[in-house]
Amino acid sequence: MKPILVKQSRPKDCGMACLAMVLGMRSSQDVDKFLGERVHDEEFDGLTDAELMHVLNIMDVPYRYYAAREAMPCLDSNLMTSRQLASRMNADTKCLYIAGVPSLNHEGGFHLVVCYKGEIYDPSNAKIYNGTADILEPVCIIQILKEPK
Repeated sequence: MKPILVKQSRPKDCGMACLAMVLGMRSSQDVDKFLGERVHDEEFDGLTDAELMHVLNIMDVPYRYYAAREAMPCLDSNLMTSRQLASRMNADTKCLYIAGVPSLNHEGGFHLVVCYKGEIYDPSNAKIYNGTADILEPVCIIQILKEPK
């Protein structure tokens, strides 16, 4: 279930590119049809977690969503820490993950990447970073439980 590397087409298209990767599509524009006109708006500020999960639901892709305790302090104290989320991804050799990490380019924002077997598939520069997923401190992860149909 190794992902196909997809480069984002616009600065805030990382979520669409990550969806394209896990759904086996070749372009972030292939995801447009599931999201409506909002993604073509000049004020488009990237996809929300709910929009990511909405597309996975439409495509009938089973997943689990995890948020880091640091990102959601008002929620249940049983949430995992960022380090625990990273460890979960690195220990899993079967599932793909979409991980939300702090953005380097947008202060207070997040960047989405796909992780698989310790590799990071970064849609911003279309590079694969080998063996570095353990350095991530994700604020949330979406575990893709089964290969899309």
